[in-house]
Amino acid sequence: MKENDHVWIDLEEDRKRIKGTTLVELFHDDPNRFNNYSFRLADIVFDFSKNLIDSAVLKNLLKLAQVSGIVEQKNALFSGQRVNFSENKPALHTALRALPNEIIMLEGENIVSKVQKSIERLYSFANSIRDRSRVGNTQKPFTDILHIGAGGSVIGPQMVLKALSSYQHSTIKIHCVSNADSSDLQASLRELNAETTLIVIASKTFTTHETMLNAQSAKDWLIQKLGVGSVARHLVAVSKDINLAKSFGVSEEQIFEMWDWVGGRFSLWSAIGLPISIGIGPENFKRLLDGARIADEHFLGTPPENNLPILMGLIEVWYRSVLKFSSHAIIPYDYRLEGLIAHIQQLEMESNGKSINSRGERTPRSTAGVVWGATGTNAQHSFFQLLHQGTEIIPCDFLVGAVSDEALSGHQETLLANCLAQTRALMIGRDLQETIEQLEPKGLSETAYAQKVAHSTFPGNRPSTTILYHQLNPSTLGILIALYEHKVFVEGVIWNINSFDQCGVELGKEIAQKLLPQLQTGIKDPDLDSSTFGLLNELEKMRKRKDPR
Repeated sequence: MKENDHVWIDLEEDRKRIKGTTLVELFHDDPNRFNNYSFRLADIVFDFSKNLIDSAVLKNLLKLAQVSGIVEQKNALFSGQRVNFSENKPALHTALRALPNEIIMLEGENIVSKVQKSIERLYSFANSIRDRSRVGNTQKPFTDILHIGAGGSVIGPQMVLKALSSYQHSTIKIHCVSNADSSDLQASLRELNAETTLIVIASKTFTTHETMLNAQSAKDWLIQKLGVGSVARHLVAVSKDINLAKSFGVSEEQIFEMWDWVGGRFSLWSAIGLPISIGIGPENFKRLLDGARIADEHFLGTPPENNLPILMGLIEVWYRSVLKFSSHAIIPYDYRLEGLIAHIQQLEMESNGKSINSRGERTPRSTAGVVWGATGTNAQHSFFQLLHQGTEIIPCDFLVGAVSDEALSGHQETLLANCLAQTRALMIGRDLQETIEQLEPKGLSETAYAQKVAHSTFPGNRPSTTILYHQLNPSTLGILIALYEHKVFVEGVIWNINSFDQCGVELGKEIAQKLLPQLQTGIKDPDLDSSTFGLLNELEKMRKRKDPR
């Protein structure tokens, strides 16, 4: 029996015991439960008290972290060891927000110094766009940035730009395109004036098919509008392959380096963040990095029992691997954090949606579940019915600010009241007797009244974490993003999987590359399955029809 098998056995016993109690009883038994299960970092309060845990569960979860080697592994992460073991690479996104005087050696080179040079060049370029000193081919300053990428190279910047929309430059608009669907790119191009548009192509390898397809179409549009001579001034690239970017027509002075040790979903802190720096300005981008560094220092230096990413990760493991909850909802009561849901979804599901461990064996326990959500109060009118009375228990993270920098009278108080009410309602529910006391027959028959009472009863005991911050600003956002990054890493360590590769996305791409010429030529592979073969035939017929318009 492996050392950590004993802990999993203890957690199974905890599961049986915790099923026999409720959150209401846990609060009753511990009047100081909020103080005992809430933590503070900077201006953010993390309230774990409404989770289905008690001191015994927490003790065993912390023991699980210990025997899984979480302290050793987080030190390995920060020091540049090859924690991405399947690709034999480090995962050094934390170096992107390191202090300038720090030293992290990789293959004989201090990469912090390298990062600082890159980021200063990035800031200089961003300022030249913002102060209108850098101009396009017709000597007009840039008013629009078209940011083209895929996955994390778009999801991250798009998320930050929306979250910090109140910090954005008043005369520069940023458009993000990631979908191979031409309607996505066309929707942006219709709004743009080529003379005042800067096109940023973000691709680590500069070979990602969807990105390069969009990049070529945008380049063709640019040439059509302004001529071939416009390319050098109007194209920017972020890539590790400088030569491929140059061969595409990007001038070397407008190519920003990205490194192989930064994964796409962790890349917004790098030159991938160029549109962020242009949009909110270098000073605010620095504050974003400062916030992430606060989270890094906390994760690296805080004991496990008070360490937020470790606690967040352990609770997720408890819910997923022991209690068998299949999904987790992210519900920001801040409209500007809408993009954070997709960002966390990618962090969790692309990082830990795996069933093979470090030994190449199938994992014995469930790993990442489905991450989803929506912003409050909109979510209350869509899927909250399922959260309150559905057949499955879905843990939730609620995020909300105490004050808003977009304040209108009465709005923030209403938002806060709804957020707190939902977490309380999920916890306490409403039992049959209380429902009977609150509902009046109002002329209903005995049968109809009994049905109404049954439908109006709530089981409660639905867990949630509340993350309360003072105000959404660059530093706070940086802290939140980095904490979720580290939470994902903690889960991966405990599940003994690699959180930094994404082999699962490759098979579909390989098959797509084989199907593409069949769509283009009409010559189909007879060995295809009957469904794919039949669909190709139907597509061929449909594509030959004239547009009914």
